[in-house]
Formats: sequence, C-alpha cells, structure tokens
Amino acid sequence: MMVNHLIAEAKTILRASPYDAAHALDHHQRVWNNAKWIIKHEKLEVDDEALYIAAWWHDVDKGSSNDPRLIAVLRRHRVPQSRIDTILAIMNQHSFEDEQTTIEGKILFDADKLEYVSRERWSKFLTALQKDPAKQDTLKAYQIALAERIVPVYHRLYFDATKQRFAKDYQQYRAWHLSQFKFPLPPLPPHLS
Repeated sequence: MMVNHLIAEAKTILRASPYDAAHALDHHQRVWNNAKWIIKHEKLEVDDEALYIAAWWHDVDKGSSNDPRLIAVLRRHRVPQSRIDTILAIMNQHSFEDEQTTIEGKILFDADKLEYVSRERWSKFLTALQKDPAKQDTLKAYQIALAERIVPVYHRLYFDATKQRFAKDYQQYRAWHLSQFKFPLPPLPPHLS
C-alpha cells in the first residue's frame, strides 16, 4: 500500500476544502501527533498503518460513515477490501456518538478528543469565524456542544495518560476560552482536575 500517497491526498483535500477551520489540515496533524503520543505513553502495540490513514482521513468527509473519497483513493491504490474495512472501522469509531471497539479506535477517539482543549485549534477557528460575521451561529453551536460535552468526553477517554493531559490542558484552556469567547465552560469535577 502506498501510505504516503494516501496521506498526501488527504492533505491536498484538507488544504483545498476542509469541512471548516476546526477540522482543517492542522487538526488532522495534531490528531495524528496525539495518537503517536498515546501509543508511546501507554506502550501500546497497534496497527500503525491503518491508524495513520484513519487519523489523516477521519474528518475529510465529516459526517459520512462510508467516506466515499477515501474508499475511491484506497481502491485506486488497489487496497484489498478487508484492509479498507479495517481503516473505515477505525475512522468510524472517532466520534462522540460512536462506540470504540478496537484499540486503534480508542486511540483515535482519545487523540481527537484532546483537540477539544487545543487553544491552537480554537484560536484558528475563532479567527476564521470573525472574518465572516454570517457564521456567528456556527460559533454559538460549537460553544454549546463543547459546554455540553466537555465533562462527558473526559469520562469517555480510554487511557490514563490522555485523561491526565486532558485535565491539565483543560484548566488552561478554560480560562483562555472565557477570555476569547466570553462564554464560560463548566469546570471538571474537583476530583478529576
């Protein structure tokens, strides 16, 4: 399999037409970096190749469980259907609403959820929305979803290292978020932070 070509194609799409500023190229790079960090800190043995592809493609066709562009790219590179199914299974476990059943799916879930407390991600998103006043409803929707999900997301994290990093980063992120968005986020319960 030509993995580097698959990742290059994801990067090309993400540069040209990301879902939005919060799900752009840099988000995918940080998710992959987070996944590698989790693997290292938890000393996990995983299918690195499938996870690598899934991390780079997980929000390219955000909201789609059949990821048509990825499937087309994989088929063009003559990837066997069983391997396509493995990659899609990992990708389809990264969302809050999804069930994580594989170690790679759990890693991708945690790696993606660490982005909830990424000042870099949300700073870029805020800047993009400020350029387009018509998108203030989008900002409000993200803020409400974040406020509703932040504590449940923490409880859904799979790995101790991820939970510790999330709790630490969230304390800093929460203060920054209030200063930037003027929208308070709930604290993590005291026994978690």
